[in-house]
Formats: sequence, C-alpha cells, structure tokens
Amino acid sequence: MKRVLICVLIVSCASSQYAPGQDFKKVVDIIVDIEASMKKMVDAEQSERKSQITDLKKEIADLRTSVTAETQSEQGSKSLKEIQERLTTLEKKSIENSTSSNPSVFVGQLSTLITELKQTIEDGRKAALAASAYQGLSSVQITGQMFSFYSYTLAGIEGDNFNRFDLDRLYLTARGQIFEGAKLQLTSDLYRNSAAGSYYSGLSLRIKFAMLDYAVTPSLTIKAGMIPTVWPGFVDGIWKYRGVQTSVTDRQTYFPTADLGASVTYLTPDKRYEVAGFVLNGSGYTSPENNRFKDFAVRISASPFNDTPLLKPLLVAGYIYKGANASSSGLALQRDRVGGLVSYSYSGLSAGAEYDVRKDAPSNPDTTMSGNAVSVFGEFSAPFEELKNTLSLIWRYDLVDPDNRKGGDMNRLLILGIAYKVNERFIIVLDNQSLYAETKTIKRNDGTKTDYDGKILVNVILNF
Repeated sequence: MKRVLICVLIVSCASSQYAPGQDFKKVVDIIVDIEASMKKMVDAEQSERKSQITDLKKEIADLRTSVTAETQSEQGSKSLKEIQERLTTLEKKSIENSTSSNPSVFVGQLSTLITELKQTIEDGRKAALAASAYQGLSSVQITGQMFSFYSYTLAGIEGDNFNRFDLDRLYLTARGQIFEGAKLQLTSDLYRNSAAGSYYSGLSLRIKFAMLDYAVTPSLTIKAGMIPTVWPGFVDGIWKYRGVQTSVTDRQTYFPTADLGASVTYLTPDKRYEVAGFVLNGSGYTSPENNRFKDFAVRISASPFNDTPLLKPLLVAGYIYKGANASSSGLALQRDRVGGLVSYSYSGLSAGAEYDVRKDAPSNPDTTMSGNAVSVFGEFSAPFEELKNTLSLIWRYDLVDPDNRKGGDMNRLLILGIAYKVNERFIIVLDNQSLYAETKTIKRNDGTKTDYDGKILVNVILNF
C-alpha cells in the first residue's frame, strides 16, 4: 500500500509545476483519498472471502451431518468413513486459513474440494442404493400352510367307531425376486402316500409348484413352470376351507391342482374384470407328460359393481377347458370341462355356488362319457360383535353325477361345521362330513361296499 502511495506522489509531482507550499496540500489530500478508497476495497474483498469461507464451513458441517447419518445406517461403510476423515481435515484447514492474507486462493481450493466430495458422496449413495436393491431382489421369503385333523368314523369307509390323528398336507413355499417384477416360487407338498405299489407308504415329499411369476405390468402377469391350473385354486380362495375339504372339481378329479405349462392373466385397471389363459400338459403334477396333446383353458371373472357398496362383493366367474388324452392308436381322446361360479358376501354372511360339466372319452374317440357336479357353500359369522371375527358356521353341499349314462351312481356330500379363528394364522374347525350314495358304491377298507360314510372331524388349519 505504501509503495503505491509513493508512486502516486512521484507521478503527481512530476506531472505538475511543483512549487513548494502551493499545491502540495492538494496532492496530499488526493493521496489520502486514494489510500482510504484502496483500504475500503481491500476490506471489502477480505470480508467477501471471509463470508465465502463461512458459507463453505457451513456446507462442510452439513455434509458431515449427512455422512454421519448414512454411516450409521450403512453400519459403518468404509467409503463413508473415509469421506468423514476427509471432511474433518477440510474443516481444520478452513479454520486455519480463515484469516489468511490471501484467502482468494484458499476459497477456490476449498470450493473445488467440496465439489469433489459431493460427487464422491453421491456416487456412494448410488452404490448403496444399488446394493440394497440387489439384496432385496435376492432375498427369499419362506411361508407355509399345514392341514391336520382328528377324525372319528361313525360308520363307513374306515369301519365303525374308527378314529385317528393324521396330517393331510404341509406346504412350504419359498419365493425370491430374481429381477424387477419377477419372482421364483417353489412349493413343496408333504402328503400321505397310499398309492398301490409305492416305494414308501407313509408321509412323502413332492413338488407342488415350481414357477416363474412375472408381473410385466400392474395389470399383466405371466406364470411359467409347474403352475396352478384354471379352476380348483380359484374356488379354494372363495370357499376358504380347503383344509376341511377340497373343492368339488378337485375331489372328483376334474382337474389336477397344478400342471406344467404357462398362463397369462390380465386384470383391468379398475380391478373389475380378469381374464386368464392357460396352456398345460394336462397330466398334472404327479406324473410326467404321456401324450403329444396339450390342454387349453380360459377363465373369466367379473366384479362389475365395484361402485355400489351393496353389490361390490358380487363375483361371477366361468371357464372353458379343452383337453385331450392319447388313445392306444395315437388319436385324441376328448377331455373337456366347462363351468361357472357366483359368490356373494355381506355383513358376516358369504355364499357361493358352482356348476361344472365334464366330457371324457375313456378309450374310443366315438364314445363320450358326461358327468356334472353342483357345489353350494357358505359361511355365517356369529351375530355377536365380540365373536363376529372369531366364530362362524360353515356349510357345504355337493351333488355329483359321475356318468349321465348310468343310473344309481349319484352321490351327495354334506359338511356342517363350526370354525373358531384363534387368530389370522390359526383356525380350528369342528365339523361333520357325511357322504351319501344312491346305491352301495362306496368301497370300505375291508373290501365291502356301503352307501354311507360319516365322520366327525377336528380340522386344524395353520398358516405361517
């Protein structure tokens, strides 16, 4: 500053007709004014740099808080700890240089370093999100369902006054997301193996479902592999008590519950209508494919009154199944099914009714056997508010004609029970199941035949 003032003085004197005592005072005043102006400029620049340093220090503190939180959530990520150490060093430097005689250079360096740190932190966040997403995709969820019971036979198949404890089914399901929208499902089936000539007559383990479940969009889903078939599982979701008795088409072997193939399901955005198409082997999940023909099926379901509270629970559904078996000569043997269902639930009362028709050619394409089945079922919750979600009465009535060409082969199944829901995962049902036949066509375990089979059961349904 002094050198600048001296230079200004020399120049001023040289450029004027200098006379002692005449203009000297004016020159000195000019120099004083210049000095004051320059001091103000320097002070302003220093103040601006200090303000910039203060702002940068605040930015460092904010970054430290953010990184500390992320370090804790990431359980001590190494990269985030390194960033913390760099921020500590940077913070010390900012304090040491906040009164530097040349703060401009330091401010530039500090700003550049903070920019680099921000980019490093952002890259770390992206990497952490990617790792988290990958962990979510690769995680596996295990669920299960168990059906067990105690039965007391009044009279019928197992003999008078026969009783036993047994395990009907134990399903274990593993689901894992393999990429966005796609899950892999594997369901094992523990069951009692009583097949003639079986290698083991006891509890055996087999695969029930093994499939890729891919939600292409929220409305469109594709399944491929060992998948649920067109109808039994759909009805089970409405009947709700498969652990007490399977649906009528399953019980009468209209369908296997699972088969190798593929399905495509479309649900409209308003969730009123659903259409599902199936291509299946047709041989089910308990045996390999044994013919060249494939089975095709379509199921349509509708809840058309979603906007009307009283009619919203109304569901109407139907299906068409076109299948074939191979004859000894390689020709297609007819194996067709068609059916429909209507269900409704309101204020503790639910009811459903289905009707199914089957057509089969046993050995010759020109010979067709027809049969039909009717199933009516429902549930009535206890009328008391404190028991409404806990206690209910369940009922079902099946009427089956296996072969319309014959007489005297119809049978009726009547189920009447009380369901006690301990909680959402544990249900106990005390029920009576009676099977009546027109004639003595029900075979007992001892080889004789009867027209009646009656049991009292305690069924346990466990979801976990």
